[in-house]
Amino acid sequence: MVSGRLSFVEVQQEGVGGVTGLNTAEGVFVSPDGNHVYSTSYLLGAVAVFSRNPATGALTFVETQTDGLGGVDGLAGANGIEVSPDNNHVYIAGAQDDSVAVFSRNTVTGALTFVEFQKDGVGGVDGLDGASNVAVSPNNTHVYVTGSTDDAIAVFSRNTVTGALTYIESHKDGVAGVDGLDGARDLAFGLNGLWVYVTGQAESALAVFQRNAATGALTFDEVHKDNISGVDGLGGAAFTTSDSGGNHVYVTGNVEDAIAVFSVVPPTSVVTVNCDTSLPIIVGGGGGGGGIATAAYGTPMAKHVRILSVFRDQYLLTNDIGRKFVKLYYKYSPPIANYIRSRDSLRAMVRAILLPLVGIIWVSMVFGVQFLFLLLFVVSFGTYLVKIRKKTNKS
Repeated sequence: MVSGRLSFVEVQQEGVGGVTGLNTAEGVFVSPDGNHVYSTSYLLGAVAVFSRNPATGALTFVETQTDGLGGVDGLAGANGIEVSPDNNHVYIAGAQDDSVAVFSRNTVTGALTFVEFQKDGVGGVDGLDGASNVAVSPNNTHVYVTGSTDDAIAVFSRNTVTGALTYIESHKDGVAGVDGLDGARDLAFGLNGLWVYVTGQAESALAVFQRNAATGALTFDEVHKDNISGVDGLGGAAFTTSDSGGNHVYVTGNVEDAIAVFSVVPPTSVVTVNCDTSLPIIVGGGGGGGGIATAAYGTPMAKHVRILSVFRDQYLLTNDIGRKFVKLYYKYSPPIANYIRSRDSLRAMVRAILLPLVGIIWVSMVFGVQFLFLLLFVVSFGTYLVKIRKKTNKS
């Protein structure tokens, strides 16, 4: 059994050994490549950069980027911080600046270069008042920021080359049915980035949103509040995270001195409900349920159709080749769908053809592509051994 126990290594402290940028240290984040650590200072409006020894975990100070110096802006009240999954950019929530600051990252040295900042009330941007935390979607295409004073979550699309952001939308507590965002503090992604969980510290709540992986847009789904329907431990809900498998969500309640644990709807159920059925299914384009898969199964709400739709949103629509394929499919699939819709024998045949495809897609989404390749290898190797044995028996 692997131990999870800890052994103290060292401390990096403001003013010691030339280290700066740690006064009232707030957020901390390890780059996905494991080479650097970044920490924000609320009081200084700064971010401190450290290189990291992967073997020992020890840190070496690199530099500090500070609000108002060298053209840097948007860091006043620097709070939440995150390095994009592709390792190329760093995003920081500035609570006093009501903004999110963007830096490009040197993946070798860890050093940062200021790119831009998005500010509440400027250029149509909304939801960033009291910006508290920030998160980049697992597919690198969108950035989400909580605004604790705005009681909101703001959504931006992300230029994966420059790191620059473009405002898309915001969701506010009490607007259009949204609930649980009063004092929005932290956020986390659920299964494959298809769900977003947001803590509402002022109302001891956890708000749940469905996420469109292609557009980044959010749809409010539900809210869990402390002492309602058996929920406990959410008093002063502060920070949240989910496990790597997307099976559980954890929330700290700083008023109750607690951690609340939630289980997530099983992956099979999640994949079948999280998509926009107004769009054509990947093997069933044509809109409004007019696709081949929809025609074969009789409804866009069918389990297998929804799996295909999630695959379309999460994988095909997030890259140029996939989008071109979907566009061509939308163009040529409607006549085929119309032809098979009223022919039961053809519908049954199409369902039989789609079944293995849906199975492969489901396995890759739930367990990962690596598991799929391993499974295919095992099956292929097993088939090969059977053939060898048959030949040996004949001889």
